[in-house]
Amino acid sequence: MARIPIVADEAKLRELILYIAQKCATDPTFGAVKLNKLLFYADFISYGVLRRPITGVEYMKLEMGPAPRRLLPIREDMQRKGEAAVVETTPSWSTASRPQERLVALREPDISRFTPQEISLVDDIIKAWWGRPGTDLSSETHRYRGWRVAR
Repeated sequence: MARIPIVADEAKLRELILYIAQKCATDPTFGAVKLNKLLFYADFISYGVLRRPITGVEYMKLEMGPAPRRLLPIREDMQRKGEAAVVETTPSWSTASRPQERLVALREPDISRFTPQEISLVDDIIKAWWGRPGTDLSSETHRYRGWRVAR
């Protein structure tokens, strides 16, 4: 079977960020760590199920697990353009003293960039992790061999 090249699509990542933020707007456990992990699961599970990632962007190893390498510059650009905002909250469910950074979508995501299978997969991932803090998702990502061997 021939290998299909993976092409990074930062515009699609931007729309996926907005889609996840919009879908998770009422999830009290949604914050920056959870966003990173939901993006990771969307791309990596898509690769396993659909044989291609949704965004194709590169991920990097962080202490709390994988995250898209270009997430922060894209998030900052989205804030400058008024597409999203970051709100700091103190979650009532957490014993941590650190505030939670919540990304809020300020415009509708362009879901025409996604196939119905991709949207369904993302919705299933959000549903599976609904109400569970990002630290739970982070712990799970540490079981992935790719994260363990990455520098």
